[in-house]
Amino acid sequence: MEEREETIDSLLVITTPRLLLRETSQEDIPTLFRWRNDKRFRELCSSRRDYIEYEDFVREINNDLSDSRLMQMIIYRKDNPELPIGTIYVFSKYLFETFNLYKVYIEIYEYNKLSINTARRLKLSEEGRLLKHRLFN
Repeated sequence: MEEREETIDSLLVITTPRLLLRETSQEDIPTLFRWRNDKRFRELCSSRRDYIEYEDFVREINNDLSDSRLMQMIIYRKDNPELPIGTIYVFSKYLFETFNLYKVYIEIYEYNKLSINTARRLKLSEEGRLLKHRLFN
């Protein structure tokens, strides 16, 4: 997969044949807030279960970005660069090349079958399971 990195107004942008990943900015806060409070997102992709108000989300995201997230990016399809389709905290190839890492871990909840199947197709290795780590329904 060919990738290209560039910056637009000092924001990192990574392009692949089908996707465009752009570092988040303040303009993305309303979209990230909507996604953060979406019931399906909270069930499948987050350890945070509760709905929060906008002001609390702004504090939460700023704290996350300054404390535990190296970088967060917004994902777009190249054929529709105006409509964001997702978010990623950091791009693994970027981590390996920039920080000379040996290994990156991901957590997938056992009921998130789509993500599990994607990880298997990518031939990611499973190194452990947290049994009943998070219950759903």
